[in-house]
Amino acid sequence: MYSTSGKPVSFKGPNCSKALDRHVSYKGELMCLYRDNLSFYSGRSNWKVDLPATPIMGTGVINNNLAGSTSVAFIGADDYKLYTSNTYDKWHEAETTLHRRSDFSGILDTHPINRNYTAVGVYEYVNVFNKGVDVYYFGPDGLISNGTLANSPEFNYGFETNVFGQGNDVFITAQNSSERELQTYKLSRRELTGLEKEDNPYSRYALVDLMFGYGIAQTSWEVNQKISIDSKTRARASFDMNDSLLHNYYAQGRVGNTQATVHYLTSEAKNSDSDLVSKGTEALNAVVDFNGMFGGATTLRLELEKMASGGVVTYSDDMTEIPVQEAFETEYNSLALYLMLEQGLYFGLHSSNYLAPSAVGFETKSGSYAGSAFDRDFDIDRYLLVVGYDEASYGSRYETSYNRFYINGEVGVGLNKLNVSRGAFEEAVGREEGKIQGKYALALTSTLELGYTLQHRSTTLRGLGYSLQAGYRARGDWTFQSKPSSSDKDGYYLVYDRADLWHGPFIQFNAIF
Repeated sequence: MYSTSGKPVSFKGPNCSKALDRHVSYKGELMCLYRDNLSFYSGRSNWKVDLPATPIMGTGVINNNLAGSTSVAFIGADDYKLYTSNTYDKWHEAETTLHRRSDFSGILDTHPINRNYTAVGVYEYVNVFNKGVDVYYFGPDGLISNGTLANSPEFNYGFETNVFGQGNDVFITAQNSSERELQTYKLSRRELTGLEKEDNPYSRYALVDLMFGYGIAQTSWEVNQKISIDSKTRARASFDMNDSLLHNYYAQGRVGNTQATVHYLTSEAKNSDSDLVSKGTEALNAVVDFNGMFGGATTLRLELEKMASGGVVTYSDDMTEIPVQEAFETEYNSLALYLMLEQGLYFGLHSSNYLAPSAVGFETKSGSYAGSAFDRDFDIDRYLLVVGYDEASYGSRYETSYNRFYINGEVGVGLNKLNVSRGAFEEAVGREEGKIQGKYALALTSTLELGYTLQHRSTTLRGLGYSLQAGYRARGDWTFQSKPSSSDKDGYYLVYDRADLWHGPFIQFNAIF
């Protein structure tokens, strides 16, 4: 193997912590494949070899056989070509069908059959109708043959591609994510020599996608709140939230690398047992996806949400002989920024403001009870780091016609800033002035969705189809306080405890164009 300058370049390097892959050669050298070079570390000296194309796009691999022969393979970021070498001779290259919106994580593997011949398997995602594993067979003079191993709009085969040899046979193993199982293909040396590329009429990724939908959901909203000071429950708030049937109207469109999605949800007002009226729910959720900013399937998602609802609260404290009942309104506004990754995974930052009328309590520096009140203007600023999995994101990218049970999940951790009104403070402690401590608390959120999805898209009608999802969704938000180490002499500590739980069944139908 040679650098672009024609000879190895000596250098000093500490480790392989940032390498895409690492391996030990038959000489005992540590080989590290970086995005811009292949480095060798030995006990006496270190050197590196320049790559024929830099930087590497996504995945690069090093592998060896039992005899000690080694091969290296990677995808170039600028031309999406496959590059490979057996480390004894020059680099070889081959054209692929990869493009800027393809997957690039865990998509290829290589196996040196001997010092002269190498097999490489690559998962090549063109679009939802054209995806699968291609096999490349290289000899001393370059590419001998290239052919399709498994490519079908009916299933998705190729996640975590692995290539290994046994005797004169080569085995390619990868995930069939449609069936949720590993599948292995065996190729003889003769079959490797005669590989042929299958024609696929869907050779370009779609420029325009459209989807419209309607759904209903029955959501129960449960709030648990009490104020405990001196080991006694000083105040309690019981919430009867509006749980009328939610109607969900949905539209999604994509042109090129930008996709926009809008959800509009609404429900009717509800009369409580005390004849007080709970305001109906109205919510708007808007999502914009920007593809192509990071390369590969990674998408930058901007999400905005606005929601208004209502309910009836029953409040009591140790100064109230008869519980007070009244209608209230709540508002929720959020802004989130996510990175949507390959295979349906995502993570990101989420911020929100939540108008959440609540019971609040206060204690003095000594820890004694100072008073409590119901704060109609109480709100929470929340900042979260979240990570999760979205079945809809997976299905729209990788599947045409499939059905299965699924689990969606999201967890988040962050900070709550608790904003209590001065009016509630004055009502609770009986004075206008006083510093309030304890305004910051640990925030936790978790969402779990169990469901069944059915999707069908016609290849003859260029992707026209439908999808149906039904299941049960639950989400919980928790606020946890910890007392500060010190308080001002005349200050008060805010005591606040709240847990919100939303849960219920849903069904959603989408028309895909």
